[in-house]
Amino acid sequence: MKTGSHLAQSIRKRPIAAFLVIVFAISYPLGMAFNVFVSSTLAPNSLLGVYLPRLLTVWGPAAAALLVAACGAGSIRVSHLLRSCRISGQQAALVILISAVGVGIAGAAFALSGVRTSDVAHLAFDQAPILLLHFVVQSVVIGLGEEIGWRGWLLPSLAEGRTFGMAAGITGLLWAIWHAPVFLSGISVSFSFGLLIAALAVILAWVWKRSAGSIALVATAHGAANAPFVFFESLFRERSGGVALVENAFRHLSVLYACVAVVLVAADRRIWAVTNEQPSATQASA
Repeated sequence: MKTGSHLAQSIRKRPIAAFLVIVFAISYPLGMAFNVFVSSTLAPNSLLGVYLPRLLTVWGPAAAALLVAACGAGSIRVSHLLRSCRISGQQAALVILISAVGVGIAGAAFALSGVRTSDVAHLAFDQAPILLLHFVVQSVVIGLGEEIGWRGWLLPSLAEGRTFGMAAGITGLLWAIWHAPVFLSGISVSFSFGLLIAALAVILAWVWKRSAGSIALVATAHGAANAPFVFFESLFRERSGGVALVENAFRHLSVLYACVAVVLVAADRRIWAVTNEQPSATQASA
């Protein structure tokens, strides 16, 4: 009990440092061990085989945020984080819109890579239940797991005393470092992934800001960026020339999201320069 008290005091003194230490401790040694163990028991091409091994890794940020908040560190409480994960009736239309935009961008990436637009559309409609399942799993498993931590807790914590743009940039940089293993996949993939991470750091921060701190909508946007591409990749990768096609589509995906990020920065310049006016998780849950 005494040790726990000292630990809680240390977390309260340096909440952001504590958050990062916990994130990496859970996501890397624990998450990687869990990944290896679970992967050996599942078919790699099944939905469970794709997502379940990553569960502990992607929920590292959420677990860290909830643990730090439970210790009373920072201005955000556990109840606030949990409330902002709920989708309200008014947000349902936004969920559909965000999901549709995600499908459109992923479809455009494959179309720009040489796939006929009609083929992309037919696949999305013909296998809509599987695509929807990818959306649900990506938003709940990947989206909430990461965004409760990165945009739900870290972003508003960093925004205290900084401009929102600087807070979003630091969050994006730390988020990229957390994805470090992906950058070992070769120069081409690393460049595209780095561009995509930078673009999504801007887009997800913007969604958080403009939704008054809704983690649910940020998780939806995160899932919408991942799910359609993973869905199309699973269908095209095994075809002749599929690996090159997917890599090319990924390059186009990163450029398309970068364009969206540039538009958001240019069209909504004021919010990035604002200091200490960001909505808190308390406001989001009100």
